[in-house]
Amino acid sequence: MRIAIAGLTGCGKTSVGRLVAEKLGYKTIEFTFKELAKESKIELMKFHEMARKDPKHAIDRELDAHIREEAGRGNCVIATWLAPWVVGESELKVWLDASEETRAKRIAGREGIPLEEALLHVKKRDKENIERYKEVYGIDITNHRIFDLIINTDNSEMEKTAEIICIAARKKEREKR
Repeated sequence: MRIAIAGLTGCGKTSVGRLVAEKLGYKTIEFTFKELAKESKIELMKFHEMARKDPKHAIDRELDAHIREEAGRGNCVIATWLAPWVVGESELKVWLDASEETRAKRIAGREGIPLEEALLHVKKRDKENIERYKEVYGIDITNHRIFDLIINTDNSEMEKTAEIICIAARKKEREKR
């Protein structure tokens, strides 16, 4: 089973994805701009800017090809912005939703930055990614009709969110048999 978890900046997709993978004994696929920026020793927003200005969108396409290749091996949790769209064979597609304020608080805590700065970061990153994905792929990530499950993570603990996803995954597995 392939479980694709998506959501905007700071919604908890990586943290929840790791918990789901651990609970189900699946591998996690976390090839994200955050990871690529860290590997390249480039600040995340500068890396985003490079991707945005790339006329051939090679960074996006290489990342997504790698994700599809890894997901093709099965039994995994893919926790990225575009997983549900670029990994078409995902059996369970989950959108994690949270308010800008909640997401900014999480970013501020994770990055050790002031809340106001985190809120600007969230707004900028969301806006740029929404625009870029429309341009590069024709995907509107604000349209959630493809999702099997939408979970509001504003007041939900990661553990509880992960358990909801695991229950849905086990149900899908039983239905497949």
